[in-house]
Amino acid sequence: MLICEREGVEVAGDDVFNALIDISQGDLRRSINMLQTASAFKAKNLTAKDIESISGVIPDDVIRKIDKVLVSSTHDGFGEVQQLAQDLILDGFDVL
Repeated sequence: MLICEREGVEVAGDDVFNALIDISQGDLRRSINMLQTASAFKAKNLTAKDIESISGVIPDDVIRKIDKVLVSSTHDGFGEVQQLAQDLILDGFDVL
């Protein structure tokens, strides 16, 4: 919080700090770098979703979507999986 106050970065809530801790696995230098990068794109009302977005972490809702398609696809459900892969690519995720 002190860094945010000193640097003029506004965060939406404590979940931003929790996201920084989780994603950086407690690495302070990595957390500061992520915070710096995120604040360069959005200095006001920084959210946990912003942190996830710049970190490259796949959000939980996307993981649930992948799981749902893979579990519920039929034996010949290649089309569903292919569509999911295309959607993920269009959303900016690397599917390889």
